Amino acid sequence: MSTQAPKVFISYRREETAGHAGRLYDAMAAQFGEPNVFMDVEMEPGIDFVERITEVVGACHVLLVVMGPKWATLEGARGQARLAESQDFVRLEVETALDRADVTVIPLLVAGAHMPQPEELPERLHAITRRNALELSDVRWRYDVGRLESTLAQLLRGQTGVHEVVTEREPRTPSVAQTVIEVLVVAAAAGALGGLLSRLVDPSSPDEAGRVVKTIAQQALTWVPVGAALAIWFSVWRGERRSTVARAGTGLVAGALAGAVGGAIYSVGVYLPGDYSDATTRSFRLLAVTAIGAVVGVFVGRLWSPSGWRGAAGLLAGAGGGALAQAIVNSSFRGDGTWHSVFAVGFRSFVIVGLVIGTLLALDALEGGAP
Repeated sequence: MSTQAPKVFISYRREETAGHAGRLYDAMAAQFGEPNVFMDVEMEPGIDFVERITEVVGACHVLLVVMGPKWATLEGARGQARLAESQDFVRLEVETALDRADVTVIPLLVAGAHMPQPEELPERLHAITRRNALELSDVRWRYDVGRLESTLAQLLRGQTGVHEVVTEREPRTPSVAQTVIEVLVVAAAAGALGGLLSRLVDPSSPDEAGRVVKTIAQQALTWVPVGAALAIWFSVWRGERRSTVARAGTGLVAGALAGAVGGAIYSVGVYLPGDYSDATTRSFRLLAVTAIGAVVGVFVGRLWSPSGWRGAAGLLAGAGGGALAQAIVNSSFRGDGTWHSVFAVGFRSFVIVGLVIGTLLALDALEGGAP
C-alpha cells in the first residue's frame, strides 16, 4: 500500500457488487488519483484483520458503502446474514467508520437497492440508516458519479495530496429521449444488416436435417449483428470503452444464440414430416421470433443492470416484443427477397429492443432511478 493514506475507501460485497465497485473505483481514481482511493484491504499471512481494517478505514476521510439489494440480507456459510457476524469484513469497515467523527460515511445504492431498515441491521450499524444515500443508477451512471465526485471534492478540499482533475461536467441529467432514440436506431440498423447477411445462407436442402441445420445457421448469422451492436452501444453509452471488445464478443455470442434458438423452433416445426399449411408456418415463425425476442431481452436486461432481476424483466418484455413484431409482419408485410428480409429483421429488432428499453426505464422510474 502507498505510504500516503488513501482519503476515499470503497466498501463492497464481492459476491454482489464487485462490478459496480470496480467501475466506481476507476472513476474515483481518475478524478482524485489512485493513491487517494482504496478498495481492497491487503491481508498478509498472520495479520490481525480487525486491526488492519481499523487502521485503513480509520485513516480515510470518506467511506463509500456500495449497497446492492442484498447488502443487509446476504447470508454466510452458517445460514445467517453476513452482517450479523461480528468479524464480517464489511461490518467491520462500516462500524469503524461510523465510530469515527472524522470519517464521512456515504451509502451508495446500486442495482435498484433501497436503504435497509434499522431492524435489519446490527445495533452498531443503525446509524448508517440515517445517512443520506446516493443512488448510482445504471441508466444515468456518469451523471450520478459526477454528483458524487462534486460531493467528494468539497469533502476532500484542503486534504494533503488530493488534486482533483477538472473535467467537463454534464450540465443536466442525460435525456431519456436521446437514449431511447439512439438505441432504437442502433437496433434497427443492426437488424437490417442481419437481414442482409441472412441472404448469404440458402436454407434449401434435399433432406429435412439439412434444412434444419441451415435454417439454424441462417438465423444465428441474422441476429449476430444485433447482439454485437447493442453490446458496443452500451459500452460507449456508459463510457466503458476499454471493455468494448469484450462486450462485443459477448454480444456476438448472445445474438447467435438468439437466432439459433429461433431457427431451431421454426425449422423443427416446419421441416419435420407433416403437411403444414401457411397458417401453421406463420404460427411457428411467431413462436420463433418470440423466443428470439426473449433471448435478446435477457441480454439487454443484463447489459442494463448486471445485478438484480432486470434480465428476467428483459426476457418477458423481449418475448412480448418479438410476438408483437412478428404478428404485425404476418398480417401486414408479405413478400420475399433481399429488401423484404432487410426490412423485416430491422423492424423486429426495433420493436423488441424498444419494448425492452421502455420496460426497463419504467421499472427504474418506479424504483426512483429514472433519469
